[in-house]
Amino acid sequence: MKHTIQILISLFITLMIASCNQKHEYPKELKYCFEYLNEHWDPQEIEIFKNMSKEDTTPKNYHFGMGRHLRNNLIRNHVYSETLQAYFNRNGIFHQDDMSGIILSSYHKYLNKKDLELEKQFEFYISFWEPILACEKIQDSLAKKYFEDFDLKDTIQVLIPIRGGTGAFDYSCYLDWVFNDSSDLKITGVVVNKNFSDTTDRLNIQLHLLTKSKRDAKVFSRHVQSGDTLSIQLKTSWKLKKMHRKLNFVENQNF
Repeated sequence: MKHTIQILISLFITLMIASCNQKHEYPKELKYCFEYLNEHWDPQEIEIFKNMSKEDTTPKNYHFGMGRHLRNNLIRNHVYSETLQAYFNRNGIFHQDDMSGIILSSYHKYLNKKDLELEKQFEFYISFWEPILACEKIQDSLAKKYFEDFDLKDTIQVLIPIRGGTGAFDYSCYLDWVFNDSSDLKITGVVVNKNFSDTTDRLNIQLHLLTKSKRDAKVFSRHVQSGDTLSIQLKTSWKLKKMHRKLNFVENQNF
């Protein structure tokens, strides 16, 4: 009986050691990144980085330093770049800023002999991008619809949000905004050109501007007035619609 207990205790210890070793078993792709950082980062800087708090090692703080170096020299333009990017892509990470952030965060954990928590890191970035990608999908559909619906010589109305000043810009993924007549911009114009592209980012139309609700409001930092031509990207958060009632003075114009 005593012998059996000793065997069980020995087995338990062996499993615990194996579990601990497994806990700190790092993917070969990240091992290479750690070796790269060890080689290209000054030892004194490594020691400073190791002793930083978790919050101080975020991509925000290292985006323009070692983070940019990693993106330019390891994630891109390196013999190992394709392998490294493929590893991140398999785990749902496609943005190179996110890749460098995960590398740095993992390196900090590695230096402090901690678990990399890779699944948690991957999930953080995947969750961050989910609503953005969903919005872009909607905007892709809208861009195609606008391009199909608007014909040359159509008169359309464009509602544009203005936030924090007098300038009108295209705010990314801002589809749920509600037009405010007192603060936002409304323009009307006639479609004078349509530029087709295989990518929705480049689908656009040119408008001959007819009316503008706020005379002093700039559009993309540019002063535009009635009679000017304004180029509008159709993958937009602006609200565009065809005007069913033609403006009388438009009908006799040649565009």
